[in-house]
Amino acid sequence: MLRYWYYLVPPLYLAVILLMQPADRPVMIAAEHPPAGYPLKLSFARWLTDDCDTLAYAIRAENAARGRKAGVVRPDWFSKATGFRAYGHFDADKYEERVAPYEPASTVTEQGFEELLQRPGRFRDRYFLEYPPLALWLFRLGLIGAPGDGPPDVHPALLDELQFCVGCHPPRADHPGEVVQYARFRHALRVYAVLMTLAQLGLMLLLDFGFPRPCPTWLLVLPGFLYFTPCRFDILPAMLVMASVLAADKRKVAVAGLCLGLAVALKMYPLVLAPILLRFSARSWKDAIVWCACAAVPVVVSYGVMWWTDGVEGATVPFLFQLARDPEMEWCFYGRFIPPAFSAKTASASLVRTFIPFAVSVTLSLRRPPDVHSLLRRCAIALIVFMTLSVFFSPQWWQWLAVLLVPLAGRHRWLLPVWVALDLWTYLHFPVLFDSIAGGAFGDSVDWVRDAHVLVRAMLWFAVAAVFAWVEVRAGSTPPQQGE
Repeated sequence: MLRYWYYLVPPLYLAVILLMQPADRPVMIAAEHPPAGYPLKLSFARWLTDDCDTLAYAIRAENAARGRKAGVVRPDWFSKATGFRAYGHFDADKYEERVAPYEPASTVTEQGFEELLQRPGRFRDRYFLEYPPLALWLFRLGLIGAPGDGPPDVHPALLDELQFCVGCHPPRADHPGEVVQYARFRHALRVYAVLMTLAQLGLMLLLDFGFPRPCPTWLLVLPGFLYFTPCRFDILPAMLVMASVLAADKRKVAVAGLCLGLAVALKMYPLVLAPILLRFSARSWKDAIVWCACAAVPVVVSYGVMWWTDGVEGATVPFLFQLARDPEMEWCFYGRFIPPAFSAKTASASLVRTFIPFAVSVTLSLRRPPDVHSLLRRCAIALIVFMTLSVFFSPQWWQWLAVLLVPLAGRHRWLLPVWVALDLWTYLHFPVLFDSIAGGAFGDSVDWVRDAHVLVRAMLWFAVAAVFAWVEVRAGSTPPQQGE
């Protein structure tokens, strides 16, 4: 059993998080009133875990539980996001602070948020949802068994504003509904953490018993990968992609298509891998039709139900929002390795950014991958191209790439130290470097520090993609040998 020691790490990590966190509120690093009894300084709290994104999931779930419809195109606080910093500072040179009579989704600062709570307000019919419908159904699982008899009566700002400001606000004892609402938030965050940890354990089982040895599954308990498991939901589509790969390798075409469809219904990125996975799964036109039909079911059903319940806005706005994200230049490759003009929110630039990854994926699928390792290499190349051309960067994307690389690290010995470097470099970026920069730790040197960090990440990504491309070209239709 010592061989599988790493299965103990995710549940132990989860137990530490659940035992430390207060039951009555989320923990935010900029909160002026730290939770009573919390053992960590707030400046180091996010080095252990992050409540910010999962609080957004819980807020979206609470909105849906109230019968509100999704479809707000873009709240004001999101368009101001580049002026917002992790410690609640507001860049007055970039944006005008709005704390005038209450309108939902109108503030960025903690101070403005507290003022809003003192003003009367009412819920609009629709709320902001940036995630696919199936993800919303996942978020609503967090409300099962939540405190209270149902959604409490709270100020609209608690469900319509930037989740960071909501998390920094301590529930007011003289507002019983607010106290219950924050306890419901924490309950949902705990449910998400448990579900995502179970997904990580499921992923480990897939790798250990679906791939030939050696498969260094223990890599998944290194800090960069482990950190994002309980506080994001990217582990779920990543696991489903791996399930699709393994099903295709065992010639279970319908299961392979269904797993890929579920992954796409949760996050759009696996769509880039679809041509390669389809080419590997289908050995005939019948297989191709079955695979495509099964892959389409989760997407069509989830978006169709959302269309039925929330109308065209609820079904389309989250998808269109992700396609038209504002460029966030701090951590992406534009302005460094890619001309910034290609990051513009124009039709031509968007078309180029969309066309290139799919063109790469289709090109890599022209010849069927001879084995599952070739499939993983081609998927990794297409995914790196997709992430490279994105106009923003999220560190949890590392999980997307990492699951593809783990089985390959057992076959390509050079990849093992590269995997470790990428993992540690990701954790160094977030939360360590990200919060240090937000707190002004580097002063005038901040641009140099950020550029150097992005440069190393780019070198590692491009090296992996280049070597994989070379292996595929050299191998042709012959499966590569052990240790290549």
